[in-house]
Amino acid sequence: MIKIALIADDLTGANDSGAQFIHHGFRASVLFTGQPATADADVVVVDTDTRWRPAEEAYARTRRAAEQLATANPSLVYKKIDSTLRGNLGAEIDAVMDAFHLQVALIAPAFPRTGRTTLDGSQYLNGVPVNETEIGRDPKTPVTTAVIKELLAAQSRRPVASVTLARLRDAGAVELVRDLVDAGAALIVCDATEEEDLRRVAAAGRELAVMPLWVGSAGLADVLPAVLGFTPARAAAAISMGLGSGPVLLVVGSVSSVSRRQLAQVLGRQGVTGVAADALSLVSGGAAGEAEVARCVAEGVGALRGGQDLALYSSVDDEAVARAQAVGREQGLTPKDTSERVAAGLALIAERVCREVTPGGLVLTGGDTALAVCRALGATGIDLVREVEPGIPLGRMVGPRAYGAVTKAGAFGTDQALMLAVDALKGPGR
Repeated sequence: MIKIALIADDLTGANDSGAQFIHHGFRASVLFTGQPATADADVVVVDTDTRWRPAEEAYARTRRAAEQLATANPSLVYKKIDSTLRGNLGAEIDAVMDAFHLQVALIAPAFPRTGRTTLDGSQYLNGVPVNETEIGRDPKTPVTTAVIKELLAAQSRRPVASVTLARLRDAGAVELVRDLVDAGAALIVCDATEEEDLRRVAAAGRELAVMPLWVGSAGLADVLPAVLGFTPARAAAAISMGLGSGPVLLVVGSVSSVSRRQLAQVLGRQGVTGVAADALSLVSGGAAGEAEVARCVAEGVGALRGGQDLALYSSVDDEAVARAQAVGREQGLTPKDTSERVAAGLALIAERVCREVTPGGLVLTGGDTALAVCRALGATGIDLVREVEPGIPLGRMVGPRAYGAVTKAGAFGTDQALMLAVDALKGPGR
């Protein structure tokens, strides 16, 4: 029975938000769009794969997913959004509220443990407004403002209000939220700079006369079960991961500076072979693209058969990314289309490598890359097990090849995150 329903706009976000409920004893499963919501789990997360899509399409896909989940009559509905505000936040919140006939949404995108905070209605990444970081230069969905109310007003048809940090921490926070709802506010944005603030948001929502839509990142998801008094219907059964000592395949598709540092760390480790796929060839396609895929497959298979962990990646610097985007423009591609070609190329290489050698597990970085690889391998979802680091979950693919897999949003994690992910897949005793 589905007790808690989450809807996310990309795979790494679906996984990291769903993983928060494992801390509280729930069994959580992530389903890809188009799969029936019949997973044997208390918590079901649907990945709509809509972060980079046009707003109208994002609304339609999100509403279909929400309507399917609504048939299970969940007790808690959660719209997972990006903690740096990328994507179609307003359109997708509208879609879920329409599908579930909800009057109000409490919105708290902060994830303090990973440096994402909200202050005076603006979103910060490690103390810097998100639009002034590399998020503002994202090749697919650049964030142009850190002011959440401003962003939602442009994307949603519902009235927006906000709760400052001082008011949230005031003894009258519950009454304030009630008054905002009574005054007609439908979307209420809440400040939070520490985890206790997220608990205050949850406590305020708990006292509302109507069921709210909870909207946030993995941070708010983690505090809700305890504050709301939600417990699993039954003890979560252990998920067999089949952990072993075999070499691991890493596929790094993110171009974030965080992922680049993590990749550099793992490439400097003994027992790791790096294979750099030329993004220009993957974008160009044709004979050049196929030749590049064949080269990477041959080198990758050789590394894994030789007992080496394999790190497959594409462009690792801004200049290479710019060149790939320029080639895409020459072919009439949007930045999103260009990025998808690279992700599809990496997924094709990974699938062909896995035909020849069975890796000990997969580490997938970047939401679009992670989903492309999972689909190439025939997966229909992921059963979540635990976190390697905050916001970086380990799970088992659902499908014909039930690999253990760690997924990571591009900008998440310490510099050692990829190495820790490899070690988690290999199990104790490394």
